[in-house]
Amino acid sequence: MIFEYAPPSPAHRGRWVWIALGVVLLALLAWGGWVGVRAIEAKGELDALVPAAVGVQDALKAGDIAEATDMADDFSAHAARASELSGDPLWRAAESLPALGPNLAAVRVASAQLDALSTEALQPVLGASGQLSSLLDSTTGSLDVVAMESLHSPLVRASEALDTAGSELGRLPLASVLTPIRAGVTRMQGHIEEARSITSDLADVTAVLPSMLGADAPRSILMVFQNNAELRTGGGITAAFAEVRADAGALSLVDQGSSREFPELDEPIMPLPQTLTALHGDVAGRWVQNISMSADFTVSADLASEWWNVRTGHRPDTVVSLDPVTLQSALAALGPVDVPGWGQLTADNAVHRLLVEPYMTVDDVAAQDTIFENAAASALAVLLSGSANPVELIASLEQPIEDGRISVWSAYPEEQTVLAAGPLAGQAARQEAAGEDAFAVYLNDTTGAKMDSYLDIAIASTVADCRPDGLRDVTVAVTLTNSAPADAATFLPPSMTGDGTYGVAPGSIGTYVAVSAPRESFPGPVTRDEGSSYSIQADADGRPVSQARLDLAPGQTNTLVFRFVAGSPGSIEPQILHTPTIGQVDVTAPIAGDCPALG
Repeated sequence: MIFEYAPPSPAHRGRWVWIALGVVLLALLAWGGWVGVRAIEAKGELDALVPAAVGVQDALKAGDIAEATDMADDFSAHAARASELSGDPLWRAAESLPALGPNLAAVRVASAQLDALSTEALQPVLGASGQLSSLLDSTTGSLDVVAMESLHSPLVRASEALDTAGSELGRLPLASVLTPIRAGVTRMQGHIEEARSITSDLADVTAVLPSMLGADAPRSILMVFQNNAELRTGGGITAAFAEVRADAGALSLVDQGSSREFPELDEPIMPLPQTLTALHGDVAGRWVQNISMSADFTVSADLASEWWNVRTGHRPDTVVSLDPVTLQSALAALGPVDVPGWGQLTADNAVHRLLVEPYMTVDDVAAQDTIFENAAASALAVLLSGSANPVELIASLEQPIEDGRISVWSAYPEEQTVLAAGPLAGQAARQEAAGEDAFAVYLNDTTGAKMDSYLDIAIASTVADCRPDGLRDVTVAVTLTNSAPADAATFLPPSMTGDGTYGVAPGSIGTYVAVSAPRESFPGPVTRDEGSSYSIQADADGRPVSQARLDLAPGQTNTLVFRFVAGSPGSIEPQILHTPTIGQVDVTAPIAGDCPALG
């Protein structure tokens, strides 16, 4: 039998079309339902990451590595599940859809990077943190430099993972995604950048710290203690010194000295940079108290080394500068410190006990210096005893480091190269790292005493678009207030007021204020509340610096306004840094400035 093909009837063809459409529709619904369900589940996993991440952070701050590890395991589980939910072929196929696709892609990439970070960054760093508790031998005060060297590799691995995550997220077309997803990815980018910076810095530190602590040969470390009650660019006058010997991680205090033990010189102890002499003359090289007048910590460290060589006959391998605010923060981890002949310093009272009380209650300058020396020695003794939790100690120093209160320099070029690129490189390096729109306000006391505990400081900035060439006009307004009592001249002792020795009336506060602007900026005039103000201009490695002076009687407030023109057209968002002071400086966000009236 021969079979002949008979074409289907129109009704039959229509039925098959509807069946095919139905199958496609069901497939699409199933596809959409599958992706939709997984999207809901992925959202739940991503939401669960937030408390886990906060838990890790809180546990680390508390020094509880075990709790941090548990929270990190929870974080990793949620991140892995979110990545799994958003990484299947159906999800990837849905990313080709016009409106929905970019949102799904953003969720997938964010989930994948969080999963990668949990294994490549979070877990290695926590593993490294777990070793911190065993780095310090509480019986000898020695640091395990071999274990410290082992921290370097996981920190480098974590830093590389954070770099990758930042790059992957940076490629997402965030303008095409929904606001909640865009906001979440943007927050994630901010956290990644912050973590990358910290992790990279720690990786650099672990690369050089073992050798600086005598892993290869004994090293000398000169600790320089600044007193912010008498301000200098880097923080305060150099009040005390302590030399620590580091030998294979074993630390010991070998020598101490106060500023009054150093001679006053007729000529600078070493050649000074032109920028420094243009602003302050040669005093930074003639009195040891002035070594932190320079914003460049390499200059301050060189000066400290030269002065120490005058006193001892040898130069240190490392110079570390810090202030009493740093000490007060560290006491949160170290615990109270008993200072012979003075009492106890705590995380609540150290600044007042060191920067105010000695000058109010002790008349003899030598006795005041002894208090400062004994405080430094006592704090170092507690630190070297190994009783502090290293994780808690590192956490306690986070804010002082951010404020620029701790600076470190090495005489070894390979170590200094690493330090110069990190957060411990000093004020000029902080301005460099803050970006091309950074301005720095530096303060130097001219009272010659300890009145800056009464100095209140506020800094504001404006940006105006007034010029036909597109260059922005920028102002930095520095408002100083002398909050001393009206009878300060008689109420306060001469050790605080200076008693007019350096030309500032007792009770008044004299201050040089300098503003360092971005490179290629053009400096303009400086005004004060009463009108124009005499100012000095200098160049610091391509950065224009303007400086003017204010003398304030008790209760008086005055504002210096520094004007600059940006070096290139376009928008500018001033970032303000400043000399580390005793109290908080009120820095307000930049606002739009007024253009001068025409005609």
